[in-house]
Amino acid sequence: ESLGKRIAERERAEEAVEQLNRQNRMILNSAGEGIYGLDLEGRTTFVNPAAAEMIGWKAEDLIGKRQHAVLHHSKPDGTPYPREECPIYAAFKDGKVHRVDSEVFWRKDGTSFPVAYVSTPIRDERGDLAGAVVTFSDITERKQAEEALRKAHDELELRVAERTEELSQANIRLQEEVTERKRAEEEIKAQKKFTDNVIDSLPDTFYIFDAESGKGIQWNKTLNEISGYSYEEMSEYPPLHFYPPEEHQLVEEVVKT
Repeated sequence: ESLGKRIAERERAEEAVEQLNRQNRMILNSAGEGIYGLDLEGRTTFVNPAAAEMIGWKAEDLIGKRQHAVLHHSKPDGTPYPREECPIYAAFKDGKVHRVDSEVFWRKDGTSFPVAYVSTPIRDERGDLAGAVVTFSDITERKQAEEALRKAHDELELRVAERTEELSQANIRLQEEVTERKRAEEEIKAQKKFTDNVIDSLPDTFYIFDAESGKGIQWNKTLNEISGYSYEEMSEYPPLHFYPPEEHQLVEEVVKT
């Protein structure tokens, strides 16, 4: 095989590799999510512009730095986050994909933001673990929406509880009113029964009538027995009906007074 042919093949291979690298750079540069790579020591091997911008660094300044110390050194409450506990580093220790959405990344200026990230192990041509690729996104808006939804839910539950308590109190008051009304009705019935018994025990006739309608309202048994009329008949006749004609004038005078 000629030297010229080997050189041409090598140049074609180099061009193919360069073209692949350009494609990879284009993908990384256009991605909206943050993407960076780590070696087995946790040092940054590559980082895309989105990742650098989100944490407030220049991409070239991150290469070679231990990424945990740059953006994942502390927990959301500010307490130290040991590297040994970090799911990102676990990916190239246990060879498993780790997904997390309950932590924060820290910016260069010391502020933090909630993130959702995936740490995926990468392997070399022999299949050995060589590091990890981490993709992450700022989920501040999602967390704010979740918090707003939680507050709305809590407020709704509070209003429901308050309304339930109001209805419960109203029901208690209603039950008390019903009980009081029944008690009053029972008392009225008892008083009426007592009055009826008193009136019925009178030896003389007793009669009450409505002056407007002229009809009887109440009378005693003595009047029923003397007159011979039934209850229904008694209620239909005016008081003069139960007296002889010669006593009508006297009855009318008594009624007028």
